Amino acid sequence: MTIDQTCQSLEDLGHLNSILSRCSNVNELQHFIHVLDSEKEKTDTAIRTLHNSSYKEESASIRELELKRVELSGTLGNMKSLVSVTTEAHQLGDQITTKVKYLDQEKTKVLQTYEFVNNVQVLKTELANAHLSIQNEDWLKACESINVIRQLPDWVLTSRFVNATVPTSALPDEPKEVLEVWIKDLSQILTKEFDRAASERNPDRITYYFKLFPLVGQQSIGIKSYSSFICNIIHEQSRLNMKTSQGTNTSHAFLILKLFETISNILIQHSNVIKKHYEPRYILDVMQKIQNECDLQCGLIFDTFWDTQRLDRVVNLVREYDYPVLVEALTTSSEDRSNVDRQPIDERISLSNIGDLLNELALILNRWSMYCKFFSSKWNEFKNEGEPGKTEITSLPEALFNSAFMSKIKERINPVFDTLSTFYLRRSLEKAYEIEEFPNITKNLNQSVQLVLTHSVESFVPPSSKPASSLIDDLVFVLNNIYKRAVSTGQSSIINNLINSTRRILETNFLSIVAKELKETHPRYNTQLINFKTILTNTATASRQGTPVPANDDTSFIKSATTALQSLNLNNDESNTARISKYLILLNSISLFDEYLSQLVSNLLNEVETDYLVFLEEGENRINRLNLKVILENLTGKIHGICDASLTQHVRILYTQVFKPRLTKLTVNLFAENEFLLTLEEFDSIDSSNSDGVSTFLQEFTQLTFPYYAIMTQDSYNKLIAMFIDQLSKDLEEKIWSLENKCNELGLIKLERSTSALITSLTKLNYKLRDRFVRVTQIIMVSNLGDDEEIDNLGEMHWVLTPTERLKARNLRVDR
Repeated sequence: MTIDQTCQSLEDLGHLNSILSRCSNVNELQHFIHVLDSEKEKTDTAIRTLHNSSYKEESASIRELELKRVELSGTLGNMKSLVSVTTEAHQLGDQITTKVKYLDQEKTKVLQTYEFVNNVQVLKTELANAHLSIQNEDWLKACESINVIRQLPDWVLTSRFVNATVPTSALPDEPKEVLEVWIKDLSQILTKEFDRAASERNPDRITYYFKLFPLVGQQSIGIKSYSSFICNIIHEQSRLNMKTSQGTNTSHAFLILKLFETISNILIQHSNVIKKHYEPRYILDVMQKIQNECDLQCGLIFDTFWDTQRLDRVVNLVREYDYPVLVEALTTSSEDRSNVDRQPIDERISLSNIGDLLNELALILNRWSMYCKFFSSKWNEFKNEGEPGKTEITSLPEALFNSAFMSKIKERINPVFDTLSTFYLRRSLEKAYEIEEFPNITKNLNQSVQLVLTHSVESFVPPSSKPASSLIDDLVFVLNNIYKRAVSTGQSSIINNLINSTRRILETNFLSIVAKELKETHPRYNTQLINFKTILTNTATASRQGTPVPANDDTSFIKSATTALQSLNLNNDESNTARISKYLILLNSISLFDEYLSQLVSNLLNEVETDYLVFLEEGENRINRLNLKVILENLTGKIHGICDASLTQHVRILYTQVFKPRLTKLTVNLFAENEFLLTLEEFDSIDSSNSDGVSTFLQEFTQLTFPYYAIMTQDSYNKLIAMFIDQLSKDLEEKIWSLENKCNELGLIKLERSTSALITSLTKLNYKLRDRFVRVTQIIMVSNLGDDEEIDNLGEMHWVLTPTERLKARNLRVDR
């Protein structure tokens, strides 16, 4: 019996408790005792059986473990023998290692001794050679010997053995002291000889002595001498250029250009000599000295320019100028404005003189920017020698950024340039306003009249340029010049300040003046640019007074119409036509200026992309063209917003005064109430072309709008027609709603055709305007649905009509 079976038997004895609880007499108790004794014997038997079986298993396991212990005892003895062998091997290895280390130490001592002996021999030999060469003034051999001695370890020169054995009767001092004395004396000799060769401009001797300085460990003295030599060349050449330019028309910008050319040539030529005998990093020291000399010469040239042109006096005069013409234009009306005698402007601040000064300053800054590009490129090249990936210019070297001339540019040149540029722009605007002319648009009107009367509007080709004030061309020309000039300087601060000044001047002066003139020339209510009825009447009168005109002679008819048009007297400022003409020209002026300014800035952005100039972020030593682009784009964005708002405002005035009164008359006979209750015979007799009302409307619409299309810019005309279409779509919608119970199925088909033809003709020049008629088209579409068609079956249409309006449109028909 297993342990599990025995445990199960013990658990089964639990039923005896239930038997005991049910015993109620002696017999039952005796029976229970008998059962209990039987169960006890079974349990005892099971336990004995379990004990016997467990004892046998444990005895077998013990015997097996004893056998394994005997086997492990043999293995343990073998392991002890192996440990003993390993210990002996380790001891032998330690002995071998100790002997090898000893041998290595002995070898090192021998090599050190051998090296020391060789160094001592070299030292004695080179000391003797150097001493002999110095006595013979053979400086090259002397420096080469000293260079060999300098390469020896320092402990060799200071060892007691050397100090005891090397000194001779000719050189009794210790080698270290002798070497220091020789280096000091040779440095003085080489410097003196180099300066003599430099004064004689002997390139061979200069190179000869220059390459000796590194041999005696005096690279700094050699670089200092060579830098002085180069700076003297720059100084003398600059002074020679200035002396030669006296009494001539040579500009100071040209002198600075020649200075930079001299520096660049010297740097390119002499850098090879320096790299050959010195480390590349020493060239940076030379470039620092060159930049210091450059600052001196640039400062001298600019100070001469400043004094010659008396710039301080010019700047004061510019700041005192009060722009009387612009003030008068902004404060008085055109009727009150007269030819007032003004004090003549000082010739020193005339536009030509200021323009010359600005060109000169711009050229100076342009040459400086290009020089900075070259200098930075060379600096990075020598600084990152052997690392071609690090030659990109992201900032200026400190030698440039903190240079004296850079400080002068920031503190003196840039403020003067900003002041003169602002004056040049405002004074040019003032001058352009004084000589402003408005073009005669009679030719444009003649052409539009001819095309309308001969029904040849479709053949009209818009002119490349629309009539505008001469002020626009003059102003854009000036802006183009000053911005190109500012960008050419490579100075972000100048461009930024000029943009801010330009925006302020355009807002407060130019656009304010144009807005004021527009206000003064508002077209009178219900006036027209061209009254075709008057022209046709005058044409008929002229024909009756002369020879009868053949029916098909269009040429004579046009001549008569042109004569009638000229009788309108466009030159009379008080005439309605003249007021509208000037108003249209002013609108064109705003629109064209906005367009020209965008083109100008676009061209400037392309110039900013050029890589020959360095544009530093204002106030920081970091090249950043992106920030400059954002500033330029912001200029057009802000001016465009102002121009567009002004244009929209004054086009709306034109629409309200001229077009809106005419629109009511044009739509009187459009879609008459009795026109859309048709019989089948009446529907079949309808011409496939436009109805009489639509044809008349389109003819009068063309007569009304085409002269404006021939004169106005596309942007202005689009705004005008959009306003016209907005109102027309509302009027059409009202007319269609008024047809409730006044049209049948055939009438609605005619209405749909007429409306489609009308919309197509009105929007052929600008297809986007069709969206303004979407309510009208949806009303007609819903009203034309058959009785068995449901609105909900039209798919995912974007409805602009409300459900109530759709239901109303469906019930327009009287026969539904």
